[in-house]
Amino acid sequence: MGKLATGMMALKNENTTGLISLLSLNALLLVVNILDLNNIWLNYDPSKEQAMSQLVHEGTYVLIFSIVMAMMVVLFFFKGNLNFYNRNKWLKYGAYCWIIQNTFLVASVFMRDLYYIQRHGLAYKRLGVLFFLLMVLIGLISVALKVKNRKTNYYLLRVNATAAIIVLVMASTVHWDELIAGYNLSRKDKLDLDVPFLLTLSDKTIPLLEKNIAFLQQLEDKAPPKVERDFYDAGSCNACFVEQLKYKEKQFLKKQSAYSWLSWNYADNYVKRYLTYLSTSH
Repeated sequence: MGKLATGMMALKNENTTGLISLLSLNALLLVVNILDLNNIWLNYDPSKEQAMSQLVHEGTYVLIFSIVMAMMVVLFFFKGNLNFYNRNKWLKYGAYCWIIQNTFLVASVFMRDLYYIQRHGLAYKRLGVLFFLLMVLIGLISVALKVKNRKTNYYLLRVNATAAIIVLVMASTVHWDELIAGYNLSRKDKLDLDVPFLLTLSDKTIPLLEKNIAFLQQLEDKAPPKVERDFYDAGSCNACFVEQLKYKEKQFLKKQSAYSWLSWNYADNYVKRYLTYLSTSH
């Protein structure tokens, strides 16, 4: 702002500069949201071949860029005396408009991720996008409260750090590998099932894979022959899904035999009992 940041008119000039900045950001984001409304919400064609990962990544990058740019403006201008300036009404309206537009952008990214999951199933990064969007929503709400109630920047840091800890602790209560495998296998007839990925998940997923071994055999029979293995050292092709599963089970039992009771845990014990039952029932 140069000389505009000093003197008796400094506060008014700062308010005007902030308003122009927020109006510019809102105008840019409005263009993005209109494009998303047309391409993601109204005219999306699920049958159209396209790179789903690129679709999600593009939306996420735009969301990150939008938030970083506008957060810099909000944190810079909504501090000190400008918080109490009695003519900052339109500056607040500009901030609220940005928050609403970013909320719509969050919803658009969620739809992109949902389309991705519907076509290819769950995976770590697709779940990570959902948690990222949750944290963004919490951040947007905290920014709105900061602007409305004239809170400090420390308030934003404290609220969002607390929210991040709570979300991470809650996320640690879910066995994500089992959830991913269960979701994908339950929709195996509707998804482009990535079996090599499922075989890299933790040993807790072995019972789920065993219950779907007939389907794995069908996929194996349809796969092209003589494809080199990517994930296991079992000396066979990477499309030999049943063999890979059996190799995975063998490695699991081998590791378990070397453990003492000190290494006992419910998840491993469940898989071990299931494999014991499987071997005796055949």
